Amino acid sequence: MPSFKLPEASRDLLEIPQQDIPAVVYGLIGSRSFSALVRTIHGELASQDPGLRRQARQALDRLGFPE
Repeated sequence: MPSFKLPEASRDLLEIPQQDIPAVVYGLIGSRSFSALVRTIHGELASQDPGLRRQARQALDRLGFPE
């Protein structure tokens, strides 16, 4: 996996190149922080900010969780 910080929110995940997402997911699972990221993204889906909701939806799509 390229050397970058593991994502903690949808914005972080969207900054990672698509081809690196499988390695990032593997790193998240290995560090036991995948569920925390998904929980954060789900919280962003409930935001009052439409931009943040849109980012959260894109992040879930990128992780392979279609609407």
